[in-house]
Amino acid sequence: MLPLPPRLAASAGNPGLALTWARGGRLAMRDEVAAHLRALQEGKANAVEIANAWAKAEPDARPPVRRNARAGRSQRTGAGVNAGRSP
Repeated sequence: MLPLPPRLAASAGNPGLALTWARGGRLAMRDEVAAHLRALQEGKANAVEIANAWAKAEPDARPPVRRNARAGRSQRTGAGVNAGRSP
């Protein structure tokens, strides 16, 4: 059996997925991530530098920060500091 071309190998042999990824830039991102991980493994970069580069590359892709998870939960469930008190 012949080895799959890199794009097909990345998509587990699914040509439609490989095409979608290639058009959307995901294969380029995959290659960039692999290069960063190789540099990290070889001691040519450190994890903080790589994390900062990734965070700056796609700021909209970061998950939203929940500032006060406890307050949010209390408000949803009705339990909290003021539970059971009259206004």
